[in-house]
Amino acid sequence: MVGRDDEFRTLEDALNAARDGRGGAVFVVGESGIGKSRLALAAADLGFAVGMSTLRGRGKSVGPMVPFWLLTQALMSLWRTGAPIDVNRLGPYRPILARLVPDLGPSAGWEDEAALAVLAEAVLRLTALVGEESGCLLVLDDLQDSDAETLAVVEYLADNLHGQPVLLLGTVRGDPGSALSLARSAAQRGCGVLVELHRLDPQDVRRLAGACLGIPPGDVPDPLAGHLWTGSAGIPLLAEELLSGMVHDRLLVHTSEGWQVTGPLRTTVPVTLARAMAGQLDRVGAQERELLSMAAVLGRRFPLAVLHAATALSDRCLLSHLHAEFTAQLVAPDEETPDWYAFRHPLIVDVLLSLLTPDERIRLSARAADAVEAVYPGLPGEWCQSCAALCMQAGDPSRAGKLFAEAGDRALAQGAANSAITLLDMALELLTGDDDAQIRAGTFASLLYALAQAGLVERALSSANELEHLAGLLSRCSRARLHTRLAWAAVIAGRHADGMAQVDIARRLVGPDASDQENAPIDVVAAHLVLDLPGPGQMQAAEALARRAASIAETARLPDVACRAWQLLGALSRSRDPDEATACLERARQIAVRHHLRIEEFHALIRLGTDDMLRDGSVDRLEHASREASQAGAVSAQYMADATIALQA
Repeated sequence: MVGRDDEFRTLEDALNAARDGRGGAVFVVGESGIGKSRLALAAADLGFAVGMSTLRGRGKSVGPMVPFWLLTQALMSLWRTGAPIDVNRLGPYRPILARLVPDLGPSAGWEDEAALAVLAEAVLRLTALVGEESGCLLVLDDLQDSDAETLAVVEYLADNLHGQPVLLLGTVRGDPGSALSLARSAAQRGCGVLVELHRLDPQDVRRLAGACLGIPPGDVPDPLAGHLWTGSAGIPLLAEELLSGMVHDRLLVHTSEGWQVTGPLRTTVPVTLARAMAGQLDRVGAQERELLSMAAVLGRRFPLAVLHAATALSDRCLLSHLHAEFTAQLVAPDEETPDWYAFRHPLIVDVLLSLLTPDERIRLSARAADAVEAVYPGLPGEWCQSCAALCMQAGDPSRAGKLFAEAGDRALAQGAANSAITLLDMALELLTGDDDAQIRAGTFASLLYALAQAGLVERALSSANELEHLAGLLSRCSRARLHTRLAWAAVIAGRHADGMAQVDIARRLVGPDASDQENAPIDVVAAHLVLDLPGPGQMQAAEALARRAASIAETARLPDVACRAWQLLGALSRSRDPDEATACLERARQIAVRHHLRIEEFHALIRLGTDDMLRDGSVDRLEHASREASQAGAVSAQYMADATIALQA
């Protein structure tokens, strides 16, 4: 009842009016789990407390629909109370009601359609008779599961209860259907009141948790309150189920200091929700169930085009299923993106997935991955990772690994070194077959570079053992490129002895007859390392190596090598010709921008910012580079910018 004060007052006023002979109808509307039945129960408790007679029935949600099931339940509940009723006062309506309540004796036949109106009048007269002294409350729960005949009786009652000591209280799920139309129509005609229940806000969810745990809302641990709000999205039933599950799993325990969270909070599927949905899925067609399962495999949100490709349904059939009564309870058009749909709650996805067998999930995931690639050629943006995840679920590690490697390279190109590390690590875990050796080597090279740029140089250098596993699967040139990457990681870390050792290994692997294209990546790393060797002439030696690497790299399409070479040349020429230094650095920046090398762009900007600082003390470009590098996750570039700003300060 948390957060339902206004709604409860509406019901209280309606109950008092019915006791005074001014009856009517109230329809409580809302989504599953929002608290409709709980509010109806509270009204029944209040009615009982003031002496009202209460009749209650619930719609039949399992098995085939039975005519008048809900009304029969409600009327028979009256006889179970043992309250004395002078049924003879019903006169000719008694045998009509006997069709629903056998205790009333022989029943009358149904000769024509008018008999339905007679039955409705009979129910009206019975409830009025029962409520003569203290009023009558007729609670009809889950009207959306009722047959058309029952709804016709409900409509008749709503139109004719004014002036009777009877309150009709119906609960209706807020999905399109006959019951909801009836409730809204009655409200528009002034024959009923519509009470719409909305989701709880974060503070109400906290109050709900406090009420369940028997503590003030302020004593509810903040992580628990936040988790319940996120996991339930404000639906009371889900919040209570999540809380109960945490207590059961001892993730939340009561100690002498109050309730304490004992471990990482996780959202699990409430058993009641899983059982209810499984029962509902059994009643829908195979196509509709397959569609919902495929949508769940695609995720919380999914584009219509991908679902269309994955299910191979016609446009008309697909939309018909999506807007069918049951599916519409779970899925709705996404408000943010046209032609996308979304599940109404993330737990629905978890439930649907939990109902799939392993073989079904593999089959659906494979079809979903193929559909994504068909609809989005080249897998732009997030689709590369999404498709990789689907391939993992489909039991295709090689395909998933290649896609994660591609996603990692893209993240690295955008300057997001930390994200790249996560993706490349996943790729290496999956690329274990001999056929994937070359791709694994390229992925490992990207990982070394990402580790260096993220400041995880120790991990990069300790990864040298991985090269031994790849030695028998890769060519000498491929191994040389990996050792060159390790050497560059050592450059960034300032570990020059380690760097020179890796350069020597790379030189031996390519051999004395190596082409200029094979030597250029090694030369630019060696140029940086030579500067720290003792002895005269190191500046000239470094510049010669850098110029050779720069000239070769641009013609050999090695943009990353060219960027590093021109950056070093800019630094080396600064003392003798500041304008030449700026020109070299600007050339490095332009190459990086043209080839989408974000990290190299950051380093060029930092060096250009250093030139600005030396000229006039400005740190604007350095601060810009620091912000951009920080947002992209290029930690080492950010620190270089910040250190230079600190020196200026």
